[in-house]
Amino acid sequence: ARSWRPGAALLPLLPLALLAALLALGARDVNREVAAPYMDEPFHVPQAQRYCAGELASWDPKITTFPGLYLVAAPYGLLLARARAALGALGASGASGPACGLADLRSLNAVFALACYWLGYQLLC
Repeated sequence: ARSWRPGAALLPLLPLALLAALLALGARDVNREVAAPYMDEPFHVPQAQRYCAGELASWDPKITTFPGLYLVAAPYGLLLARARAALGALGASGASGPACGLADLRSLNAVFALACYWLGYQLLC
């Protein structure tokens, strides 16, 4: 059993915040330098965008990944688009972009990395 210490609940948040900051900086740089789909993204991005558009029966036969990735990416991209629209309505600058755009889909990797950190911490500590 874990013993309670004041501030102990905040301890895992510090490395998580640092990891989030590093991932955000890395994503910014990647999206700035590699503006077009790269490597396997020419296959995966259009597939995720079709799922985002509700075309769940559409499938590229060159893709060997299970569709679960796209089933997660579609609502995530739509959620980001709605958040951007809400921020735009509040007057935030730079709050625009298509639903399930390239940067949105790439950012899902950062979300998975943060979730892996948190899960690992919960399992090991």
